[in-house]
Amino acid sequence: DFAVWQRGRLSGGVLEGELGFWRERLAGLEPLELPLDRVRPAVRSSGGSTWVFEVPAGVGRGLAGVGRGAGASVFMVLVAVTQVLLSRYSGQRDVALGTAVSGRERAELEGLVGFFVNTVVLRSWVDEGLSFGEFLEGVKGEVLEAFAHQDVPFSRLIEELAPERDTSRTPLVQAMLVLQNTPEAAFELPGLTA
Repeated sequence: DFAVWQRGRLSGGVLEGELGFWRERLAGLEPLELPLDRVRPAVRSSGGSTWVFEVPAGVGRGLAGVGRGAGASVFMVLVAVTQVLLSRYSGQRDVALGTAVSGRERAELEGLVGFFVNTVVLRSWVDEGLSFGEFLEGVKGEVLEAFAHQDVPFSRLIEELAPERDTSRTPLVQAMLVLQNTPEAAFELPGLTA
């Protein structure tokens, strides 16, 4: 039912409008060229690593304070910080970062069983002439616009944009930021703790 609803909703003029947004937003996007500690394999594999860490409470409060001062969320602040960091490491000013969205932005979808996650591309131009607050303001707008157009499946976006394929890297985004900010709670049933 969801797939039929999504196909019906994302067809014709609506789909063309959404794809038009992404065509314009991602035009001319170059791959992220981070320094490597070994030669990039000719064919990308699932080998590699994920860096998972907890942000100390004091740093989290500081990030939240920066966000509040700019009318931005902690996620937006982290996107801005990550894009500045990736820009410094890569020497590139045009930085695209992927993030995973739940795909459950409508109340009717919250109770459904299934995998609705989609990848959204967040692209910003890092201008060293701007203060961090000014850059954050731009990132905030980019995030809000990208989330407003999150319904186009990532695979459809790749099919439509047809970026030059390179078997050594993923298309459109080579780095992702995923914020897990849901408090961990124990799952308990009467007489059982899991």
